[in-house]
Amino acid sequence: MHYIAVYCGSSKGNNPIYETEARKFARKLAQTGFGLVYGGGAVGIMGAVADEMLDCGAEVVGVIPNKLLEMEVGHNNLTKLHVVETMHQRKALMSEYASGFVALPGAVGTMEEFFEIIVLNQLNFINKPLAFYNINNFYNKLIDFLRHTFDEGFLWENTYRSLFFSDNSDLTQNFELPPKPPSGSFDVRFESNSYVENFNQKHPDNRLRILLQPSESPMNIEWDIKEGNQIVYEISQSSENGWRQSLIGKGKIELPELEDESLFLIKKQTDEMPQVFSLDQNYPNPFNPTTLINFSVPEPSIVSIKIFNTLGQEIAVLVSDEKYPTGNYNITFKNTGISSGVYYYTMNAKDFKGNTLFQATNKMIVLQ
Repeated sequence: MHYIAVYCGSSKGNNPIYETEARKFARKLAQTGFGLVYGGGAVGIMGAVADEMLDCGAEVVGVIPNKLLEMEVGHNNLTKLHVVETMHQRKALMSEYASGFVALPGAVGTMEEFFEIIVLNQLNFINKPLAFYNINNFYNKLIDFLRHTFDEGFLWENTYRSLFFSDNSDLTQNFELPPKPPSGSFDVRFESNSYVENFNQKHPDNRLRILLQPSESPMNIEWDIKEGNQIVYEISQSSENGWRQSLIGKGKIELPELEDESLFLIKKQTDEMPQVFSLDQNYPNPFNPTTLINFSVPEPSIVSIKIFNTLGQEIAVLVSDEKYPTGNYNITFKNTGISSGVYYYTMNAKDFKGNTLFQATNKMIVLQ
């Protein structure tokens, strides 16, 4: 589940339009498949947003300091309510949950918490989308102020350009990116022309296409997956024999040379993960200078992959007794000097006690 952090008032304001539009926004958020993380109160606009999302069947997580629990009347019907000791803990936990942040009308508390997120983005402690829902032109004077700070040279341009203001409850439209930059400039975006996407009814096959425009090689991918144990993700090329990689927990990899400038992000249930060990035929084969080897691990294992010549002499070690969780993986072998001929690559997998779980050997051909 991906959550949007919403900051807003513990009052409903003097105009009923604020609650009406906040509830409309909550319905849109639930319909797109997001969960909500917010300040945990049952009153004001924050309570209205939480109630509306719960009525839509969405997950709602509250985070509230103990001191404010009675003051803001903590919500008793949330999916989960975290009671913390300090405001710092509240803000840190909400930021950890959130994939993006939205400010609805509110006062100094709303501004204090949301502006801290802006600063964290500016200093690259996080990199997540931000948006203001400008109900009834509530934020017009803030827009003027931010423009003034930018014009006077106090607000960084990249920070100023990262702030979205919308008078439409469907804020997802504001994550649309401008046209691609000229060839040679780096760019990455979803096929929807957005830098934010969500798995929902628009993607019944649970596949999102990512378009890449590299400026230099190699490129790296980092991930931090917070889904529960029932959901896993995989990133892959479109071709059957192409590169693929399971994304579990936190990690970072270097992308191999891609067949085209696109990848697919795939959402899977755990029962769709590999059920048996496998070592695929390298692709391409014959090859020079690089080839890709895909392999699958159905349970946490210690894996090694080595290359031998026809005399049984070890030529290269691609994976050296490394721990792998359940998933689909790949390794790229680059020929840096071995002569043309037939070679063999072997995969060994053991459990954490050293017992052999799997062994396999395939043949590869190097052409100079």
